[in-house]
Order: sequence, then structure tokens, then C-alpha cells
Amino acid sequence: MSNIKLSTRQDWINHWKKHDLVRLIPETFVYYDILKKTVSAVGCSGKSIELGGFPGSFSVYLKKYCNMDVTLLDYVIDQNIVIELFKANGLGNGDIKIIEADVFSYESKENYDFVCSFGFVEHFTDLEQVLRAHLKFMRPGGILLITLPNFKGVNGLVQKIFDPATLAIHNLKVMNPKLLRKTLSTLGLQDIQVEYYPSTSVWLEEFDRRNFIVRLITRIVNKLISLLAGICGRQSRWFSDSIIVIARKPSGL
Repeated sequence: MSNIKLSTRQDWINHWKKHDLVRLIPETFVYYDILKKTVSAVGCSGKSIELGGFPGSFSVYLKKYCNMDVTLLDYVIDQNIVIELFKANGLGNGDIKIIEADVFSYESKENYDFVCSFGFVEHFTDLEQVLRAHLKFMRPGGILLITLPNFKGVNGLVQKIFDPATLAIHNLKVMNPKLLRKTLSTLGLQDIQVEYYPSTSVWLEEFDRRNFIVRLITRIVNKLISLLAGICGRQSRWFSDSIIVIARKPSGL
């Protein structure tokens, strides 16, 4: 397999060092409405796997609030941080299975009812290949949930001006609902839903460490797009901060 990664292992090690990863995950955590919806379709007794999910915040959510059988897979995992995150949320060591491996080369012995990733697919140049990597974990009839940021609107403009280095490790071409829908269809998935998420937050990495002017501009932009989105609609290329993908693997695939 040719290298389709836009980031390296060291990039992610450096990235996570800048963040406080141990925190309490609330029931109203980001995308909680989508998570509840998809888990309801799968059933709480189902098996789930989160791909590229370190430090495991969404895996914690699925275990803590949905009581699913959860596996976390990533090729960069700091076991100490994961254990502390679990502990902070009332979970024990064995409550979530942890696999440190490359999603493309790892051969799973299990198929999962629910396969998900959050902010993962956009770090690769070949959309079809990374989606195939998701599919190999899915049982027939299983549900796929993917979220990715939307940098094709105001959010992307802010990134381009203030954080081009972070923008550079994202594949903007895949932030296209039409392309996502077409690729999933080509791969044989059914019940495909691709839509902009109705959240308009503009964000920057290490926001609190940035200078006052950058923080002020970002806050003003957030206020403005929130007002405009309230008039024009929040689910749009220009204002939505992310894209949601849901699909089902047919029984015969």
C-alpha cells in the first residue's frame, strides 16, 4: 500500500502533548445526539470499535452512556493517559479494549455492529482506501458513523489565515458531501446519510495560548457566523463546522 497519510506518528505524538486529555466526558458531549441516534439503531448490546480514536473520549462515551462493548484502535496510544481518562470517568482498565495498531494493516478477528471514527478520514489522501479500512471491521448489517471537520467555509478560512500548518495535514477534497456519498455508494453501502452538522464553532489548536488579537478575532467571527447561520441556516458549507456520515453495510457485502 502506498503512503496515503498526511501526518506521521511523530506528528500525533507532538500534537497530543499540547492537550490536556484527561477530562470528565459529559452526557452532552460533542455529537451526543448523533451517537444516541446511531446506537439506538444498533442496539446497546452491540459491539463497537472506534478507529483512530486516541485518547478515547468517544469510546468512553459509548461505554459510559450507551453501555456498548467498546474497542479503541489507534496507532498512537499512550496507555497511561487512556487509563487516567477511564478512571476519571468511572471506568476500569478492562472496560474498553485497546488495540495499538495501524488501521490499514491490522487484521481483526472480530466484526463489529458499529464502526466509527471522528476527525480521522481527512488525514489521508485516498478516500476510498480509508473507507475500505472502516468496512473491513463491519459485520453485514452493521452501521458506520464518520465525522470530519468542514474546512470549506468560514472555519477553513480562519485556519488558513492563523494555522496553515494544521490545515496542511487535512485533505480538504474529502470535505465534500457529494464525494462522500458517491464513494460510499461505490463501495456498496446502503442507507447513506451525509449532511452538514448544525454547529458553527470556529476553532484553532492551542487557542488559549494564542495572542489576544487572534483570540478576539476568532470570538468575533464565531459571534458573526452564529448570527448569520441563525438567519440562513446552520447546515451549510459556509457555516457548519463539521460533516456527519452514516451508512449501513448490506447483508450480502
